[in-house]
Amino acid sequence: MELLFLIPVLTFAAIYVAYREWLHRARRRLARELDLLARRIRIYEELKGAVQPLREEGSLSRNDVDRFARALAEIRPPLFDADFESFVGSLYRALLKKCALDALLIKAAAHAQSAEDRALTEMGRRKSRELGSEITQGIYQDMPKRLQKFMPPRPAA
Repeated sequence: MELLFLIPVLTFAAIYVAYREWLHRARRRLARELDLLARRIRIYEELKGAVQPLREEGSLSRNDVDRFARALAEIRPPLFDADFESFVGSLYRALLKKCALDALLIKAAAHAQSAEDRALTEMGRRKSRELGSEITQGIYQDMPKRLQKFMPPRPAA
């Protein structure tokens, strides 16, 4: 008779232990997902911060390019996929081109004497502005759309 009493108690204890294990695993999985989300957002904010002077002033310093490169170095699986990494890599290459072109334009501005030199300098400035708009559009418009696939789905209301 006493054994019959132990069966429901042991069954309840086993169910309780299984429930607590399931709950613990769910919390760990949620913590990992939230950690990934926080790291993704931090990297995006670093990329935005590195490009912010370009948006405000139209030019970048070497420190800004280095900040962008450090954030780019953190982009790897499981945070992001290869497509996202290649997208940010193309933005980085455009950033390097813009910085090199701006440095050349500064040097050329002092020596632009002829009309031909001034026309070439103006073409360089136009290309620099195009690269700048490509970079800012990539960071502020295209990147948030690409980041959506890495964000957890919103619960239905």
